[in-house]
Amino acid sequence: MRKIYLIIIAVITAFSMQARAELITEEFDVVENLVVGSQNFSNQPATGTEDVYALISLKDMKTYAFDAVYRQQEDNVDMKFYIMGGAGGTVRLYAMDGTEVSTKNNEYKGGNENSLSVHDFLIKNSTKFYKLTGVNFDAATATQVRSLSFASAANNVAPIETGDIIAFRTAGTSASGGHRNGLLKVHNIEKEGPESSKGKLTISIKLAKPEPVITEGFDAFVDYVRIGTYQFAGGQVEGYSNLFSLFSIKDLQVYKLDDVKDTLLSVDMKFHLHGATSEPRVYGMKNNDIKNEQFKTSDGIALSTLLTEETTNDTRFLKMPANFSYENATVETVRGINPDEISAELVKPAAIGDVIAYKAGPASTAAGTIGLLKIFDIVMINNINKELGYFVVSFKQLKSETESGLAKVDVSKDWKQYGKQIRITNVAENNIFNVYSVTGKLMFSKVVQVNETIDFSNLSGVYIAKFGNQTAKVVL
Repeated sequence: MRKIYLIIIAVITAFSMQARAELITEEFDVVENLVVGSQNFSNQPATGTEDVYALISLKDMKTYAFDAVYRQQEDNVDMKFYIMGGAGGTVRLYAMDGTEVSTKNNEYKGGNENSLSVHDFLIKNSTKFYKLTGVNFDAATATQVRSLSFASAANNVAPIETGDIIAFRTAGTSASGGHRNGLLKVHNIEKEGPESSKGKLTISIKLAKPEPVITEGFDAFVDYVRIGTYQFAGGQVEGYSNLFSLFSIKDLQVYKLDDVKDTLLSVDMKFHLHGATSEPRVYGMKNNDIKNEQFKTSDGIALSTLLTEETTNDTRFLKMPANFSYENATVETVRGINPDEISAELVKPAAIGDVIAYKAGPASTAAGTIGLLKIFDIVMINNINKELGYFVVSFKQLKSETESGLAKVDVSKDWKQYGKQIRITNVAENNIFNVYSVTGKLMFSKVVQVNETIDFSNLSGVYIAKFGNQTAKVVL
């Protein structure tokens, strides 16, 4: 008899091991058997643990204490479990948004004397949930999870029971990336007493990675850049100290106006939410954008007063057809776009999901670069200021072709460059040849004649040459 029991145990063990071995993790961020605390452990470790708290981060796949995230990384916590005390008390799953009543935010408290709680967060991720039935958590693929619909999802699930599988979608504000789908499985619920509100849950999470993007052959690419509206230009929006407004094609990053006010040719794009309807728009750097006067440094200097003709990047755009795939676009796809068609000074309205081709202006530090951007999300910060928010955007691009240090601008009919010398080959409208630094400072100006050679041995670096109606970057 004992032999039979041993055989049964061996079979069950083997089956369990086989089942675990079939856990599909490809194209997922995964955590298994994560222990999380209830609301009582928002700022102190759960009973019998050293580092189990109530606030759950999908980016880091761990829990955090209130004091570790308040005003520091509020966007890095996405959900929290709640145990209702008393006879028959239920277990619930909440997002970070909501109210003191709807998601019990006032019961997740910090360790300060002012009794601050999640209710006081500036960033409250509005994760969406719904309970699934008939789904195999282990066998679910990333493609299946990405295809889940959240049309009827909510910011809470109640009640929660052992064995439940819950679908979730991250908030646009989440540090883990906006609008990512995932699955959560509840393995165990352990209350400290039958009517206690204190307890721990053991869960596993599979968060689908974004759809793969073709990047082979591209000179540069970056995913999910957060670009703020004009209010973020000076880096002074509370809770968003690292979110700025001015995007650089060359560096593929966003800058604070204070940091580029003397090098404006290094930034190329701005993103807006316009008016009471929060109409999304994408602009270059030209001063025909009426919002330029509202992009200000931390000490109040407006972008509109800083821009000059010589320091303005004339970025151009082309909104691609609705069926154009950013993810599947290859180098050949981008090279096949006619640069002359990338001619719009702005895109309005823009929308989540839009794919836009862009071309850096001739004076830009990224002169001639052509690329694609996709707007993955547009996040409103609050419901009071309809123009306050940020865009989540991905980029991939090809560098401009250069020859003898001259940007890919057809200036051959007007002048030719030979090392540090430039020879005039045609008479321009006013015959004045100007050279500016990238900050807009005039470095050279002269009335020139056809076949005249100008020596620039005293200059070294990247400059902007302007002759007649031709403007181009030159490397001396």
